[in-house]
Amino acid sequence: MVENGTEQLAVVKVIQSMLASHYTVVSNIAQEQHHIGGFFPDIIVMDKDNGNALFAIEVRKNGQVSHCIQQWKSVTPHLPATLYIVVPEAELENAQAIAAVNGLKAKFGTYKMKSDGGVANVNFL
Repeated sequence: MVENGTEQLAVVKVIQSMLASHYTVVSNIAQEQHHIGGFFPDIIVMDKDNGNALFAIEVRKNGQVSHCIQQWKSVTPHLPATLYIVVPEAELENAQAIAAVNGLKAKFGTYKMKSDGGVANVNFL
């Protein structure tokens, strides 16, 4: 779940605005209401035409990455969508290493924050 007033929320809103013109995008802001594979990712991206889930997106930083990877490790083989974990750009290598050690098959994205608390950019790798 994405808490209001957090860096995570700022990133989720940017991702939603990036993808909304091509996909149906739902998020779990302030409460868990949208799920996939029995879990509640920060964002679920669906095909606009048929409603099929395409991507489950988690936005994490620092100590949250390891817990996130452990949580999704058992789900991803059966997940009907591609899992993306979006982390601060400086933490990408560490997040990828944690995923590799744990055997999690996920794709990654990065973001950068501006000094004013806004999101500078989000990139999906």
